[in-house]
Amino acid sequence: MVDKNIAILGLGYVGLTLAVSMAEKGFNITGIETNKKILNVLLSKKPHFYEPNLSQKFKKQIDKGNLKITDKIIKKNNFTGYIICVGTPLIRNKPNLNYIKNATREVSKNLNDKSIIIYRSTVPIGTTENILKPILDKNCNNIDYEVCYCPERTAQGSALIEIRKMPQIIGGLNRKSSFRAQRIFKKFNPQTYIVKNTTTAEIIKLVDNTQRDVFFSYANEISEISNNYNVSSKEILKIAALNYPRTSKLLPGPVGGPCLSKDSHILLSSLSNKFKRNSMIYKARTLNENIYFSCLNFLKKNYNLKNKKLIIGFYGIAFKGKPQTDDTRGSIVHDFIKEFKLINNNVIFLALDNKIKSENFTKLNLKKILDPKILFIKSNIIINLNNNDHFKKIKLNNLSKLMKKNSIIYDYWNNFEKEKLKLENNVKYIAYGSEKI
Repeated sequence: MVDKNIAILGLGYVGLTLAVSMAEKGFNITGIETNKKILNVLLSKKPHFYEPNLSQKFKKQIDKGNLKITDKIIKKNNFTGYIICVGTPLIRNKPNLNYIKNATREVSKNLNDKSIIIYRSTVPIGTTENILKPILDKNCNNIDYEVCYCPERTAQGSALIEIRKMPQIIGGLNRKSSFRAQRIFKKFNPQTYIVKNTTTAEIIKLVDNTQRDVFFSYANEISEISNNYNVSSKEILKIAALNYPRTSKLLPGPVGGPCLSKDSHILLSSLSNKFKRNSMIYKARTLNENIYFSCLNFLKKNYNLKNKKLIIGFYGIAFKGKPQTDDTRGSIVHDFIKEFKLINNNVIFLALDNKIKSENFTKLNLKKILDPKILFIKSNIIINLNNNDHFKKIKLNNLSKLMKKNSIIYDYWNNFEKEKLKLENNVKYIAYGSEKI
């Protein structure tokens, strides 16, 4: 028998996409969200973030009655499954587990007998067994229940597709828990892998993202080396891997988002300080967090950043541009804003990103620009931050005629070959990993 009546706690990127996907497969889903602002948006039958096809799918499942939204667990709903998807944000590079602890307490107080609790949030190694299970035990007198850790593995921008295709990892406190969770996930994804226990599943989740973080950092280190020799890291990394299977194809550039910028720290928080200091993961994360210095140091040497009329234009402020998202968490735009403000308190920031809500521009003190032409004409410095597909389509030669004299275009994603550009007004194009600082 498959559990059908399920509560999902936490309706962020992880919880809401899961809720919609399960509702589409016939589960009776109750989504629980305690953030009043987010709750009010959801109650209006709209998602509170952008994800392709989510808006129409969410409204459809609400209208069909397969998905309900509320702010608390009601025991009389007779849930037999609880999936916890709340955030574990960093505070001083350490994960804050208060949300997941509180969600666990709330579930334990309203738990029906013979239920299953599934954790999907990213947590330090051993959290499910050593921190969350004791909370359940303390409050669940004479109640039989199962516990599993089944990590989220989708990418923002393709979550509704990947949730049905990416293998689901299932680690239970015992085999009975694992098989029960597997029956749930197999209803919407045929690929499920049962692992030894919750700890194994927790580490697999952390391995997925820390590996990518390390790979990106290697590419970024090659870019830093290339900077010193005035050669193109794009050419080096491309040709090194061309028809040569022993070298991986790597892509340098900013590494952000709510997962890659966080999960390495979560893994490192599980380790001793001595191990952490010598860890490749630690050094990789540090390099990726400091990638903005390459651009900043170049600009300090080649432009008067204390100019009282300085205008900086950011192109693409979401943490990634492909697939598109409206999430700015972990984007290096935050670092640039902070650093430029320290240098010049009069600096004006403009930004273009067609997926970001106007309120988020306001929060970041950015003036929203809709037309790339206007962004280039008004700015002294343009910085392309993410791997969007739009920047490479811009006719830089033509736009340079309209730009301010001595302007600089800094492109983190190497969209153009500098030698083929014929820029006017002494406009300079700089590609990350190709220019000596």
